[in-house]
Amino acid sequence: MEIKLKAPAKINLSLDVRGRRPDGYHELATVMQTVDLYDTITLTDNDSGAVTVSCNYEGVPCDERNICVKAANRFFEACRLPVSGVHIDIDKTIPTQAGSAPTCRFASKAAPSCVPASGRPCTSCPHCTAYIS
Repeated sequence: MEIKLKAPAKINLSLDVRGRRPDGYHELATVMQTVDLYDTITLTDNDSGAVTVSCNYEGVPCDERNICVKAANRFFEACRLPVSGVHIDIDKTIPTQAGSAPTCRFASKAAPSCVPASGRPCTSCPHCTAYIS
């Protein structure tokens, strides 16, 4: 099975950095708008037993450091599903240092898409049931 998703770029219309949280990150207040530019992410199931990634853009990590791989692995863990194998291909058209972070936002879409891509519906957590019809 193959699933294609678009991860749109965004621009910050307003960005206010507030106090620091106990975990070291900063509180942010932002207003964003998507623009008509996006990366395309394709998820394909396979029998590798792992989450793998490829990307057409030099400098994007194609290993366990990739945020899409991290999100997919955490999703499978949270759903208590074994990873039968999912490959994530990132077709980048947005520069990596442009500050638009489409792949970060994509990670929140990609992980739930791993459930149908893996062919194993999850019924053990509320995060999945919203994505499975």
